[in-house]
Amino acid sequence: MFEAIREEMIRDIDNSAAPGWKFSWPSLADFNWATDWFDSRAKGNHDPAVIWSDVSGTSQQISYEGLRECSDRVAGWLMRQGVGPGTRIVVSLSGVGALWEIQLAALKLGAIIVPVPPAVGSAELMDILAFSGATVVITDPESAQEVQPASTWTGVTVGGCLPGWSLYEDSYSHAARYRPRECRHSRMPFLLECTGAGATSGRLRGWLHSRYACTVSRLTDLYFTRLRPGQRFVSAAPAGSVEHMCFSSLGPLTAGVTTLTMGPQDGVSAVDIVSRAVGLGAQSAYIPMALFDVSEGANAPAPTPHPEVELLSSLTTEALVGMRADARAQAAGGAWPVVPGNARWGVRHHQTSTAVMTQAAGTTRGEKSRTRALPGHDLQIVSPQTGEPAEVGELRIGLRRWPWPDGGMPAPYGDAHRRPGIESIDTGLFGRRLPDGSVMPMPA
Repeated sequence: MFEAIREEMIRDIDNSAAPGWKFSWPSLADFNWATDWFDSRAKGNHDPAVIWSDVSGTSQQISYEGLRECSDRVAGWLMRQGVGPGTRIVVSLSGVGALWEIQLAALKLGAIIVPVPPAVGSAELMDILAFSGATVVITDPESAQEVQPASTWTGVTVGGCLPGWSLYEDSYSHAARYRPRECRHSRMPFLLECTGAGATSGRLRGWLHSRYACTVSRLTDLYFTRLRPGQRFVSAAPAGSVEHMCFSSLGPLTAGVTTLTMGPQDGVSAVDIVSRAVGLGAQSAYIPMALFDVSEGANAPAPTPHPEVELLSSLTTEALVGMRADARAQAAGGAWPVVPGNARWGVRHHQTSTAVMTQAAGTTRGEKSRTRALPGHDLQIVSPQTGEPAEVGELRIGLRRWPWPDGGMPAPYGDAHRRPGIESIDTGLFGRRLPDGSVMPMPA
């Protein structure tokens, strides 16, 4: 079923009147994305799946077949390390191939990934380890040197061996390969997102994302990115984030593209990313909103528009609501991301799905921009005073026929609004309904 829906969506990406826009989320309760779909698609496919630069700056790559093979071996090796269904694994790595292998292996085993940005210090890493209840830590040797091994968790280093730590590369020669077991329930959690800083100070908060939310919801990303099998795609989504999973890992793998990853270790700017995309013949590039800021006084230069490369970015509803609150506090109007006119950006909600996309038409306040809901979502406009439907007002995401098993919306997603029979999530944006059914975002 997943492959049939995926093919239909890819076929109808550019047609807003296509059946995909009446898309209903499939139940797929008994579904393992890695073993039931990815492995069969990847088998024998030697096209590059991921290209990255190692610490020496040398370009490395792994094919779809290589990811299938290596993730099987890694899963078998991790089982020997005590990993199984429900095991929580802290992963703190830059953009290296092991990131993709570990995610696939965790899906196959039913384990839970706890992504941590590679730039965090050892104290914060240990805080997250304690907060998450993880029993495995996978990181680079430099970070591992600052951490004292303990009997309550297993340490694994990627790219170098340290006393008291297991070496990840040993998994590649593991003889007993992983064999699929009964780990197919999509309601099982797959990713624990930790926000805040410092478990000891009580500021860390967590949100569990289900396997369904992290894999099947990538279908709507196809409409947002417009990626098609065989294309080349450049992504600078930061490692150790849900954003990376969406736009550097499981999203591009679902699309079947070749992804060149770039990150802070490459010292990149938005200009560098566009230049690399042009040089590789990539059709699009994903740039984090922090690098996309072309507002007056921004430190980074704005990327020069290129007719053959479409620029993508995204923000979460939580971030936008926070921006709106800050703007109100400063009496500066409603929240509005400042991006170049040739960019398309999306709004991601708490279930990791990209629900709304906006095609910007200017660099200030989004004049003449158009916002549309993606399949499986509705874009509602309600009066901030009454909460009733309006032609001008707050933009909220309506979740149509929503099967997500992640439960309610505790903190930090406390800005969600519920109505009978449908969930409605505040986007932090305001807008006006246009005659063609789209919405023009605007300041509050």
